[in-house]
Amino acid sequence: MKLVEIKNLSKSFDGVEVIRDISFDVEQGDVVAIIGSSGSGKTTLLRCATMLERVSGGSIYYHGDCMVETINGKIQYASRDNLKKIRRHYGLVFQNFNLFPHMSVLNNILEAPVKAFRQPKEETREMAMKLLAQMGLEDRADAYPCQLSGGQQQRVAIARALAMQPDVLYFDEPTSALDPELTGEVLKSIKDLKQQGRTMIIVTHEMEFARNVADRIIYMANGVIEEMGTPEQIFNNPQSEKTKSFLGRTLY
Repeated sequence: MKLVEIKNLSKSFDGVEVIRDISFDVEQGDVVAIIGSSGSGKTTLLRCATMLERVSGGSIYYHGDCMVETINGKIQYASRDNLKKIRRHYGLVFQNFNLFPHMSVLNNILEAPVKAFRQPKEETREMAMKLLAQMGLEDRADAYPCQLSGGQQQRVAIARALAMQPDVLYFDEPTSALDPELTGEVLKSIKDLKQQGRTMIIVTHEMEFARNVADRIIYMANGVIEEMGTPEQIFNNPQSEKTKSFLGRTLY
């Protein structure tokens, strides 16, 4: 089942095209890693796919429902009600956590399901505690973000995204703000999600992690998909000279 379909996506800022003609699908249970140098358009792609940026062209579908579609050069977004429904399909974990500093760990997780989507508080609280236990943080429910390490904050952010029960999880460089010794605990949490069959799209600079966890690798360069394939294809037998050059700089 296709959970995400992105077709001919483009985005420009002040007339400068940052991504262009991006197309790929994501099936249920897929883990897709997006790699590439800084400025290649990876984060812009995620921001467009999650409506943090409006697209300049192209189409995006979740579960076959149209979020945005471009027909004869005209961009059309779904209605407000349909967009709210579509937003339930995905969650996004930011590189800088974006937790509410004035709220406890537990309330950070409860805020969106209870306040925005009117889910029952006690039922949601029980689910939130299970998610914290899954992240190894059940004893930190009453702590505040400033009392946590960076790795703990990122795991809270993952639990917060999971609390919305999304079909697809997006990660934007989930370890880039962490010290090397804290990176492993976050990557382990993501690996555990893969074992649970979660569908994920991960922008990452961790090449070994991408090689070991992803089902498919997308290498972006200069705003386009330069190469796409299995980890074995991309890492062991890249076809593009740009891919070979990038991997040569990052793997050795």
